[in-house]
Amino acid sequence: MKEAIKLWFKEGYTDFDSNEGLNRDNPFELKRLNVIVGANNSGKSRFMREFAYKIYIDEISIRNLASYSHLLEKVNNLLTSFSVSGEWNVTSYNFTSFSNINNNYKFNLDKLIQIQHQINQSISSRRPPSQSSHSIAYNVYDLYRRQNNIGNFHVKLLDELQNIIEELVSLEEEYKLINVSILKIFYINSLRSLKNFVPLNSLDNLEIEKIISYKNEILIHKSTISPDGEEHTHVTKKEILDKLRKNTLLLRVYKDYDFLDHQIVTGEDFFEFLTDSLLGMPEERQRIDDYQAKLSHYFFNNEVITLIPHRKDDSLHIKIGEAEQFPISQLGDGLQQVIILTYKAFLTTEPSFFFIEEPEMHLHAGYVKQIMKFLLNETDHYYMATSHSNYLLDMINEDKRIALYRIDKENVGDEENKYETVIRRCDGDRTILQTLGVSPSSVFLANCTIWIEGITDRLYFVQYLKKYLEELKITDQEKWENYSRFIDGYHYAFVEYQGSNLEHWDFEVDSLEDVDSGKNKGLNAVLVTSNALVIADSDLKKKPRFNELEQQLGDKIAITQGKETENSLPRKFLVKKFFEMCPDNGLAKQGNKKKLAYSDEYEKYFTDSYQISPKGIGKYFDTALNKMRRDGIVPQLETDETSFSFSDGNQGTIKSKTNFCQDIVELMQSEPWELTPSATELCESIFQHIKDNNH
Repeated sequence: MKEAIKLWFKEGYTDFDSNEGLNRDNPFELKRLNVIVGANNSGKSRFMREFAYKIYIDEISIRNLASYSHLLEKVNNLLTSFSVSGEWNVTSYNFTSFSNINNNYKFNLDKLIQIQHQINQSISSRRPPSQSSHSIAYNVYDLYRRQNNIGNFHVKLLDELQNIIEELVSLEEEYKLINVSILKIFYINSLRSLKNFVPLNSLDNLEIEKIISYKNEILIHKSTISPDGEEHTHVTKKEILDKLRKNTLLLRVYKDYDFLDHQIVTGEDFFEFLTDSLLGMPEERQRIDDYQAKLSHYFFNNEVITLIPHRKDDSLHIKIGEAEQFPISQLGDGLQQVIILTYKAFLTTEPSFFFIEEPEMHLHAGYVKQIMKFLLNETDHYYMATSHSNYLLDMINEDKRIALYRIDKENVGDEENKYETVIRRCDGDRTILQTLGVSPSSVFLANCTIWIEGITDRLYFVQYLKKYLEELKITDQEKWENYSRFIDGYHYAFVEYQGSNLEHWDFEVDSLEDVDSGKNKGLNAVLVTSNALVIADSDLKKKPRFNELEQQLGDKIAITQGKETENSLPRKFLVKKFFEMCPDNGLAKQGNKKKLAYSDEYEKYFTDSYQISPKGIGKYFDTALNKMRRDGIVPQLETDETSFSFSDGNQGTIKSKTNFCQDIVELMQSEPWELTPSATELCESIFQHIKDNNH
């Protein structure tokens, strides 16, 4: 599946539109996981449900329609400028369904190529094309024949037609059509449980049958535009009614919203689903085995998990490791939610789109992120979720497959009591924390903490730990199984101490009874964190309190081999950044001009010495630049010229450290690479610390 596609809503689709939010020129970029946040009653759930419904009934346009329409208008204007009439009329095209867009696009592209070919052929042969089959080409040729004494207008026309054709082809490459409307739709409402409910004894059959008839009309409509709906059109009213009688939560959601019975996931059908699969074909039984293995790995610390449909009491049982099996109703509500949110997604093999209301319900904060990782890594579906959880926000920066959208209610102009609902992309928007109710007093303590200098170190270490696990999976399966179960935000968390501020912390206090903030010592770390591992730059050794900190922390302090974390980065990325930043003239005042071009012969200027150097990467780059100047690759400086510098100060730290970090992290996410020995050593220290504090 593509990691991101762009959706343009049909004109007048809903009120989710404004000049500042999504509109025809500002698309909805759909990623694998799309998180919708907003205040209560802002319209999050309503937007998500309507969005799902519109996809199902094929009313979402999937293409850069603004660019496409603009190209067609250029064709109109071009032909009109040469007094060439034709059947071009952009406004007459129907962009309301995938099939219409696809057919219209291919038709117009083919027609343009035909016109171009016919005009070329007619002018070169001096014979007109058929007026009936190629009216535009005929008119162009006729105009050429009657006005050929006024210049080579046809050359310009053909050139412009060629440019438009190339733009259309380019547009096709950039916005590959994806038929979202054929995806299966599943809706997971907040009403969900694996526990049995007492079936309803009576229903208003007339009311239910009326709802069923209405929804069958949707199925019939669906079957006319997509083969997907046909398998459901033959379900009888009695079959649906029996299903609704048995599943109380399903009935409630079915009555309230436009979703069909087979699209609603409440967890109530898992018993029958599991039973049918275990009694089904070998591939179905294998799929259940695979699912249990993934549950074990992600959520049960690699203990063997067995899910058992217990026929004697028609209830679901679970067996964890060597323990006795027990009814799943005795399992914690959070882990029951884990199963409800993952079983349908994992066991559904057809490409699907899951819409989830507040996945964080009943879950520990760390498990919210773990569920999202499970869905992204172990399935091929698209997901949209409404949420009030701020713990999902960390994932936005760590994973490009996730998008964050915010929904607000805003006044329409100056009109009182009239609102529109606006949805905006808000990755990195700090004000979203206020929307979620997060304040400085919101505290979450993990089982242990990793103290790092600042945000750039945190972003590097997130990528380091991911890469370390990837390498372990190949070299040490047992260690990988042990380490990969640890969850950021639950088993461990990062703390940023901001450089020299580390000297102001005291790690000696063993119990709260010994705390005395009035003493002339550092702040008591035990008050705000737990089980700390401190990762510090090597220049900490020169600081006055280093010996005291080392004595307090013992083996819970890790010092970088080089000056700072950047000294442990892969050399291939450093070299790439050097040539992106370095001007070819080496002048400070023209550092934003033409960049120095990379060549293999320049590799000799970049050794691995930086990994243990007491100077930063900026100094490492400056040294390479000076050597290139010495060898004539970069021009020598004149007396009044100042050399371009990568470093910021005597310590050699790279300039624009945050931007530099963001570029490196992007490379780590998009290109193959390996950990340096110094980075591997730091990862081993971190995982050993996490393991020690998560028995």
